[in-house]
Amino acid sequence: MNASHVICIDFEPGIPGHEIAAHVAKALRLPLLDREIVARATAKLNLPERLVARLESEPDHPIERWLLAAAEGDQALGMVGRTTPQSDPFMQPRRPLMHAIREAIEEVATQPCVIANHQAAYALDGRREAVGVLLCADRAQRQLWLREQPPARSDDRDRPVDELDRAKRTYVKQAYGRRWPDSHIYHLAIDVGRLPLERIAFLVCEFARSTRPVGDFTQ
Repeated sequence: MNASHVICIDFEPGIPGHEIAAHVAKALRLPLLDREIVARATAKLNLPERLVARLESEPDHPIERWLLAAAEGDQALGMVGRTTPQSDPFMQPRRPLMHAIREAIEEVATQPCVIANHQAAYALDGRREAVGVLLCADRAQRQLWLREQPPARSDDRDRPVDELDRAKRTYVKQAYGRRWPDSHIYHLAIDVGRLPLERIAFLVCEFARSTRPVGDFTQ
């Protein structure tokens, strides 16, 4: 049985949310969208995909915060040499990235699907056909999950989860002007610390199946 929604599965850093979203998408026979969003943003910005993914995941980097402030007129650039924010793609302010990610989410959310991460529930807040799901757990468990990831799958496995939390809060504040996580935009929140991944996916699926959409999809 399929669900007639866009299911936005957001999760706190460290949680294996991509695996859970994959289970949900498979059970509901819906497309799973994650990398496609980065690819669309990459095409819009004409930047390497790896760079776009990195800038989205590291909004708390001191240089990026400084550049963002400078781009918004909060301080002088004071840069030396030939590199400028306009000439070096890596030094571009992050506002265009945020807009590109949000536009990509809105573009893919024209039919039932599962969107993993990218704070899609924020981008689609107010869309009546969108269901927001938040996966959370205590910091110790999230740090353990993070360290168990193979090096090839995550550049963050050795970073403190508190640092990743701070980066996530910064990104959401900059992109949407809201706090992370904002419980008001989620329809379902699950503490996943002591549950098997398959059980978590089952709960999300049952919620989506039992919730009737109250709006039409935007074409």
